Amino acid sequence: TEFLGSGAFFGEISSFLHQKRNFTARAHTDSSILSLSQELFADLILTHPEAAQKLISLVSSSSSHIYGRKD
Repeated sequence: TEFLGSGAFFGEISSFLHQKRNFTARAHTDSSILSLSQELFADLILTHPEAAQKLISLVSSSSSHIYGRKD
């Protein structure tokens, strides 16, 4: 179990890999949720390269955390 704060997101790695993932998420407070199809995600990356760079950085940090690396 992991608690995510305001502005957090999940499922980005499966979007990069074009894999379907199943997540269970529960909100402890009123929340707004945005879900992007793989097509919209790809369009976002292609039309906003600055967003792509930010996501790549965040995914890299996430994978380091998951695998216990401290590069």
